Amino acid sequence: MSKAQAVTLRQNPVYPAPQGSWRGPSIKSSLQAIAGRIAKGGQREGVVRMLDDLIRPLDMKRTEDQLVGAIAAALRKRAVGARTHVGNLYLREDELQHMSLYSLLREHVPMISMTHPLANELLLPQVSSQEQAVIFDIGIGNGEQLADLIHLCGTREAAPRRLVVVGLDLSAPSLANAQRNLSAAAERWGIDFRFIALNKQVEALTDEDWTLLDSLEGTRVVNATFALHHLRNDDAAPDVRDRLFQRLRRWRPRSLVISETDAELNTVPLPERTGNAYDYFLGVFQHIGALDIPEGDRLLLKLGMIAREIEDILGPNEEERCERYESAHHWRERLERAGFALNPPPSSLTQASNEAITITVDRSYVTLHGAGTSLVTILCARPVDG
Repeated sequence: MSKAQAVTLRQNPVYPAPQGSWRGPSIKSSLQAIAGRIAKGGQREGVVRMLDDLIRPLDMKRTEDQLVGAIAAALRKRAVGARTHVGNLYLREDELQHMSLYSLLREHVPMISMTHPLANELLLPQVSSQEQAVIFDIGIGNGEQLADLIHLCGTREAAPRRLVVVGLDLSAPSLANAQRNLSAAAERWGIDFRFIALNKQVEALTDEDWTLLDSLEGTRVVNATFALHHLRNDDAAPDVRDRLFQRLRRWRPRSLVISETDAELNTVPLPERTGNAYDYFLGVFQHIGALDIPEGDRLLLKLGMIAREIEDILGPNEEERCERYESAHHWRERLERAGFALNPPPSSLTQASNEAITITVDRSYVTLHGAGTSLVTILCARPVDG
């Protein structure tokens, strides 16, 4: 936490009264102050009373108030030690509900629906017209993104002759769906196709798994879309994310494409994380709130799905957290430390901007902006001597 933030917390030790103007920076500071008390082990009853008083005047028809309510609910669980839903949200008992919400998110929310085609534009030159391409997709899900990539290659008359996809995912049903979807796409374009399923976490890859990967010949490419933020922090040096990039560097891919949420919510202390969550998810809630979809769907996305992520970010003990977003700056630093260099993205990608999303391109990455917030960043990297 910066000195300025620490001063803010000291000067605003109690929540604002319901009367008067309390929205905007003051409500954010109040949430941070309460988070600070929780982090220091403040009296549970007092903290709960502060949170209850804070949310009592909320108007849940207002986007900002919906966010405040979600953050307050997460902090309340942290304060009372309530059991949150630990682990990957896609592997819980209500997995189908969460995956259906993600499908709704992917279909209707531009910050997600535009990420796959933009990432595919960066992947396309790496696999186009190759004799044999090998794609290692970390968090492949149902394979929709790579199926779209195969069709993109085909329509541009640049399909690889042979394609091997190594799909890694924690969900066995998703891997089965991915194999079906990709096999159908490859057959459509006459591609000799092979699918290898790895039903595990990427940090759990064994020496045997890496030996298998090392044995695959062809032009190698790595893709990871909204997957790497699930890697949990550890106290080793280098940490688990740096170790993964180092091992991927030794695999010698031609290119590595990462799409990730652009928010600093991994290792920062709880008060600062609460403030960062407020800033980032306010943009997300406003982005969803402006969509031309039924109000019920907007509420489902904000309070049925995004609020779950907020709960995971702020609610459980540190070792139990799963959603650990990092900023584009930190992902770039990790890649550079591991021996990768960023590929400058083509400026033509900015032409995909629309009323909901503004796309910017600089020398390092592609960024999707919505509601005045940097929402998603896509990075494309190559080994320095590759």
